Amino acid sequence: MLMVLALSAFASSLLWPTMQATAVEKMSLTEITESAEIIVRVRVSRITHETGTETAMPYSDVHFEVVGDPIKQKVDWDRHLQFPGGKTAQGYDLEVAGMPKLEVEDRAVLFVRRGGMCPLVGWWQGLYRLHDRNGVTVVTNHANRAVTGFKEYEHGLEHVLAAADDGLLNALTYDQFENRVRQLPGV
Repeated sequence: MLMVLALSAFASSLLWPTMQATAVEKMSLTEITESAEIIVRVRVSRITHETGTETAMPYSDVHFEVVGDPIKQKVDWDRHLQFPGGKTAQGYDLEVAGMPKLEVEDRAVLFVRRGGMCPLVGWWQGLYRLHDRNGVTVVTNHANRAVTGFKEYEHGLEHVLAAADDGLLNALTYDQFENRVRQLPGV
């Protein structure tokens, strides 16, 4: 099955001329915030899997319910984003390395910049997941490691992560996260 997926990805890349291999540069939270057109708290309400008409590349059309007021919104959007990858016509899952993967009912903060292959700033770096801890909403990075604070670096503010085995114990609340993001340039 892995061979089929690899061949499918290779064939899709031939059919999708704008797809190129690239390295994703690490970005600070300051850079992510400045680059975002929209920063918004969402809940995933629906996902449909489609195949591009021109490219035959599968993609996931992810629909969102916005929770609260956007942190930043420079452009209008129709509350759905398309992520390359998803179910193929043959029923396989095609995953694009580094592409965020969302499920129905997921809650997150999205840093959106449309117009590229991935609709989030810095691919996975533009996704912060939200979880409940004793009735309080807390923040993790894309890989579900708790964000415990912030530290100023050469390129701007960056999040600090908990040790892998700490769970959500010391995670920042959503309100703490949102308040700090609202203080960054470009918001």
